[in-house]
Amino acid sequence: MQMEFRSSDEPQQLLDHLHKTPGLTRLDMELMDMNDVEGKKIGEAVAALESLETLVLKLDAELDEEKKSSPESLWPMDAFLTAAFLGENPNSSVRSLIIAGSGTDGDIMRLGLLPRVIEQVPLKELVFKWHGDDGAAPEEMHVLLDALVENNSIESLTLPNLVRWDFPDNADNGFIDGEIFAKIVELVKKKTTSIQKMLLHIGECRGKGADTVNLDAFYGALSSNSSIRSLTLKGPFYTPIAETQFPTWIRNTTSLKELLLEGDGDDSEVPKILFQALGENKSLTRVEMEDFFIEDEEVEELLKALKVNSTLQEIIFEPKCDREEEVQEALAKNHQVQL
Repeated sequence: MQMEFRSSDEPQQLLDHLHKTPGLTRLDMELMDMNDVEGKKIGEAVAALESLETLVLKLDAELDEEKKSSPESLWPMDAFLTAAFLGENPNSSVRSLIIAGSGTDGDIMRLGLLPRVIEQVPLKELVFKWHGDDGAAPEEMHVLLDALVENNSIESLTLPNLVRWDFPDNADNGFIDGEIFAKIVELVKKKTTSIQKMLLHIGECRGKGADTVNLDAFYGALSSNSSIRSLTLKGPFYTPIAETQFPTWIRNTTSLKELLLEGDGDDSEVPKILFQALGENKSLTRVEMEDFFIEDEEVEELLKALKVNSTLQEIIFEPKCDREEEVQEALAKNHQVQL
């Protein structure tokens, strides 16, 4: 059974439903507004739900200056998380946690006690479903990433959009910085036993420490990672600094099965580099490319790779390339796959 509550629902109505639905497996609170007292009561009800598997939450937006200066008053989401997961009788059934934005684009989200929850709850899936320009303060992002590095249970991880991680920085318009990106590299380096699926949206590196943002180190870390089976990369994930490690990673990875790349309009070199490397890849079975313009020269490189690549079974272009049919025929011919 699933329940979804809209912002028009009163917290008391939610409480009544929770008490009447002991077999609930999914609860969506993305549009629920509550104060700290209501958050505590709802958290206590969630703690008692032994069947709940998936929880969708909306974090507090850092807009309330009065609350910032009032330490005796808890933030609503902190009150909820404490009662639901950090109290004397915490919920022990939730395995999938989906973190929504505030409901408006461009808010600075307050992570609060979320890192502590990640440390203590044996989650299998963590998803940040933020709007395009939602973000969080860099200090909190460091704490979040530290918690993720130490976590050994999460198998599927969708990280927040990195574009706004050093906001507010008006001079750089809130682009990421090198220190935070270094945490991502550390996360990939250490996650060799749990994370199997990851989605990462890399922002343009123009924040503090941008000179130290090292995509080369990121792909080097991916080369040594043996757990990630499915990876989605968005944003400017390729720059000349990664011209050696990016194709080396594609050629040498032995664990990655699915790769989805979403272009940003300034990555014209990626298709050729990727297709050339696919000729030596022995693990990928599915590749999806979104928002890339695939030219004839690049298609020729792909067709050449398919003559020697005996593993790749599916290639998806969105939008379709001009020689899509030819590529699919080559796949079907070489691997006898019905596409």
